[in-house]
Amino acid sequence: MKLLTMNKFFEELKRRNVIKGTIAYIVVAWVLLQVTSVVLPITNAPEWVLKTFTFFLAIGFPVWLFFSWVYEVTPEGLKKTKEVSVDDSITANTNKRLNVLILIGLVLAILVGLLNKPSLSSSENLVTINENIENSIAVLPFDDMSSGGDSQWFCDGVTEDILTNLSKVKGLRVISRTSVMQYKGTNKTIPEIAKELGVSYVLEGSVRKHNDKVLITGQLIKANDEHLWADNYTGSMDDVFKLQGDVSKQIVQQLKITLSPEEEKQLNTYPTKNMEAYQLYLKGRSFSEKLDDKNAKIAIDLFGQAIALDPDFSDAYAEIGFAYLILGNLSNEKSIIENIEKSLELNPNSSRANSYKGVYLFYVKQDQENAKIYLDKALELNPNDAKAHDMMAIYYSDTENGDKKDNMVKSLFHINKAVALDPFSQQSNMFKANLLTENDQFQEAEDYILEKKSLFQEDQIEGMKNYIIMKKAELTGVENKDRTKTVEFLHKEVDKDPTNKRINYALAMAYDGIMNDDANYVKYSKKAYELDTTNVGYAREYITALSENGDYKIAEELYNSDNFQNITSRFQKLFSLRYQYYNQKNYKETIDILSDTLFNNAFGIKSLAHAQLGDKEKALALIKNQNITISTKAMIFAVLKELDSMYFYLNDAGMDFNFINGRKEFDPYRNEEKFKEVLKKHYLPNSPIK
Repeated sequence: MKLLTMNKFFEELKRRNVIKGTIAYIVVAWVLLQVTSVVLPITNAPEWVLKTFTFFLAIGFPVWLFFSWVYEVTPEGLKKTKEVSVDDSITANTNKRLNVLILIGLVLAILVGLLNKPSLSSSENLVTINENIENSIAVLPFDDMSSGGDSQWFCDGVTEDILTNLSKVKGLRVISRTSVMQYKGTNKTIPEIAKELGVSYVLEGSVRKHNDKVLITGQLIKANDEHLWADNYTGSMDDVFKLQGDVSKQIVQQLKITLSPEEEKQLNTYPTKNMEAYQLYLKGRSFSEKLDDKNAKIAIDLFGQAIALDPDFSDAYAEIGFAYLILGNLSNEKSIIENIEKSLELNPNSSRANSYKGVYLFYVKQDQENAKIYLDKALELNPNDAKAHDMMAIYYSDTENGDKKDNMVKSLFHINKAVALDPFSQQSNMFKANLLTENDQFQEAEDYILEKKSLFQEDQIEGMKNYIIMKKAELTGVENKDRTKTVEFLHKEVDKDPTNKRINYALAMAYDGIMNDDANYVKYSKKAYELDTTNVGYAREYITALSENGDYKIAEELYNSDNFQNITSRFQKLFSLRYQYYNQKNYKETIDILSDTLFNNAFGIKSLAHAQLGDKEKALALIKNQNITISTKAMIFAVLKELDSMYFYLNDAGMDFNFINGRKEFDPYRNEEKFKEVLKKHYLPNSPIK
């Protein structure tokens, strides 16, 4: 009896087209959601629009079911089903129409799915590509088996060179030195190490050195602890690089990878024949990889010692050039490029030298096209160079060429490659967290920082979290098409954590660049400085804020204080003093400071000072130099009253909005409609003239 009742109920559902109606609703709703999710981002619609639309579609579903059961469409209009006789019912016709609707909906669903399918060139699928670990290997630090136990430096050199040789093979993914060195002296098993590094093979070995003889033992082990191969290689110290090359070739053979003639040639190329120079080189890299001024200076000294022992050591020249690049001082440009060019002269196929020249061209010369050529070549030469992938990720994250979204996807792709090659690299993992943040993937960034927290110091974790806060603040302004909302967001964060020096600093910058409010610029830059008086950036910004606000005497007192004089370099002192003179309209004194050799390549600020003095010819001559930012060009033409050029650069896609509202150079034009349009374009308020 119960079964008959259920069958009757099911038949009634079919007769009233409730089932077909339900299917039709789901198909149409899905298509609408897919189309909406594509269209809304293009129109810069706020996120809540899609959420609200989804909510109403969900609410509409039970309403649709109710109407399907209770009502029927008749020639006379909508009537309750129970009031319509079976003879007068047109549900059969409605059923056919629903079939057509479902069919059309399914076709549209397929089309939308195909159109919205991400491609490898522009899709965020690149972000989550899983590395193929079929031919992937980690070379563990070789053990020192010498009788004196004092040859670990030599063992590290053997490890590094075998690793470098293998990394030149395109069919093999090789974990970088900085990650494998974490397992020096470890008690972890091979399967544990293989799992942590995401590799299918592990090479371990030992080195025994006695007088001028050396014995290298190596064994190749699968991730499941299956031993595939083991062998010994004996020779003199003069043959050590050849021995290492033999080990590398044997591993490649075991993995059944065919070497190209070029790869075969590279395996027979040695970085230096001087082992002491090689050890100094390795030590230098361990310092330069920390990416700060103090360690960069130590690295420069060590690389210099290596070059003194072997003047033809190409990689040492490349690394010393990069170490100077880390220092970020304009006066170092000659040292940067001369060392990189020397490296390329000695070895045009140096992956590191090519990648470093790419970064130099990109950041120092702002030559994006040629920078890309060198970065591409670096990866072509060594696809396993995690540092080269780091550099390419940086290029795509900052370049003005190409589609911004597509560039971000490519940047994430390369940083994922870098992390896969060097899982314990502090630099790569930090950059990945920051890239996720730049891509507005805030939750993913926070989760990633938590997952990798063991790699970072507390201040680094704090820095990455603060970066998330600042990007959220920026996004709030963009989504609301009102950057004053950015200031409000940062205010709330400062209220929650008044001692957060980085957010106080960000709020100061927002008051300057967004609100053109010098009083609050001074207030919050002062707070940041008082929270950390050792930070050169905070000190310089506080002095800048004071001079922009006309507080010249206080700025001068701070500049002459023991603290500022002690924490700053000569370049930083002169740079700050130059800005004080500029804000006081002492342009001749500004140019006098800029005549120092430290500012040989400071073409932008020199051009701006000459423009303020009315020396148009000199200003335009300097502006022809490539390494002048779009923002600086806009300011120079504003001072020269070349309005067509000024507005051309103000409307450039690469223009940084932070350089618009807070700059006095644009004060004469704030009442012009075209300038108001520029402000509106960047969601900036129309601020009063200072």
